[in-house]
Amino acid sequence: MAAPVLEETGRREEILSAARNIFAHYGFRRASLEEIAREAGISRTAVYHHFKNKEDIFRAVCEGIYARANEKAENAASTGEPVDRKLVALLEAQAGWIFRLLASSRHGLEVVDESNRLCGDITATWSRRSIKLLTRVLQNAQDRGELDTAAAGFTPETAAGFLFLCAHGLQGPSPANVPSATQYSRRLAGLVRLSVAGLGGRPTSITKER
Repeated sequence: MAAPVLEETGRREEILSAARNIFAHYGFRRASLEEIAREAGISRTAVYHHFKNKEDIFRAVCEGIYARANEKAENAASTGEPVDRKLVALLEAQAGWIFRLLASSRHGLEVVDESNRLCGDITATWSRRSIKLLTRVLQNAQDRGELDTAAAGFTPETAAGFLFLCAHGLQGPSPANVPSATQYSRRLAGLVRLSVAGLGGRPTSITKER
C-alpha cells in the first residue's frame, strides 16, 4: 500500500509546485485550474482528486510557504551565532520571502492581498508561532547576559512582537516601492542593530543599513 500513497503525495506536490508558478506568473485572479493542470502535466479532473477548487490550492500553497519559512527560522534559531546575527537570519526566514515575492513578481502584491483574504487563519497561526520562536531567542539571549530587555521596559515576548511587526513593515510607506532583496537585508540588519542596542546588547559587525 505504500507505493500508491507515495505516488498520490508526489502528485499533490507536483500540483502545488505548478500552482506556485502559475500564481506568480498570472496572479490569483487570472490563474485558472486549467492552467495549473496543464503546468502540472495532468488533467483538470485529476486536480479535483486532490483539491476542491482554486482557493483550496492557494491555501495549500500558503501552508507550504509558511512551513518552509518556519523550518528555516528554527534552523536559524538553533545556531550558536551572537544574538544579532541570529535575529537577522531568523527574521530573514520569517519575513524575507514576502519581499522576494513582491520584488520578483508583478502580481506579488495581489498574491499577498489574497493570502490575507483567504488564509487569515493560517497566517495568524504562523504569526503566533513566529513570535514564540523570537521570544525564545530573546529569552535565551537574556539568560546568557547578551540582552537586558527589562532595562528597556520590555519582556522578551513584547520585544519579539515589536521585532516581528517591524520586520514586516520594512517595505516602506508605499507598496509600489518594494525594496530589492539586498535593500531589505540591509534594512533588516539596521533594524536588528538598533533593537539589540536598545535592549542592552552589543551588536556585532553585521551589514549596516545604507
